[in-house]
Amino acid sequence: MTETLTYDVVIIGSGIAGLRAAKYAMSQQGQNIDQQKVNEEEHTLFDEIFHGSGTENPYEVQNQVQAIMDESAYVYRTGEGLEAGLGELRMLHKEAYRHVDDQVSQYNTNFTNVLELEAMFEIAEIVLAGGLARTESRGAHTRIDYPRRDDQDWLKHTLAYRTTDGLRLEYAPVTITKYAPTERHY
Repeated sequence: MTETLTYDVVIIGSGIAGLRAAKYAMSQQGQNIDQQKVNEEEHTLFDEIFHGSGTENPYEVQNQVQAIMDESAYVYRTGEGLEAGLGELRMLHKEAYRHVDDQVSQYNTNFTNVLELEAMFEIAEIVLAGGLARTESRGAHTRIDYPRRDDQDWLKHTLAYRTTDGLRLEYAPVTITKYAPTERHY
């Protein structure tokens, strides 16, 4: 059986619904949490970062991630560009060994930046993979190779899950309440 770690990030078109994720996380406090496993994973993460080795500067890696996203996932996108960006991002993530040069345990901004960088990789992969899967244009997600909105196939939320096998995308229906969706024109 494949273990699934769930990231409660919902991509709506290309926007991330953090408030919904935060509310869900708050509702799960104390439910089915293996505190020993959480502590072990946290210890492993800290140990890996503080005792790891490598030559990549986390600030330079952050600039590279930003450049990949600017090039591949700007408002006007293509499947080819999203796919190339996803491959480049995954390669950079493998090469970017997580470590800190500053070994102090308090007020360590270098450590904070390495943790933030890992989060950047996670979100960037979700945005690229979700945009690649969504073969339409909707809102700020404009696929040049799919210029039309497609409510028949894509009027749904994209859900991203991290599994031991990698990223998995699923979809949830959209509930239309007061305002019916309309196509944006720029």
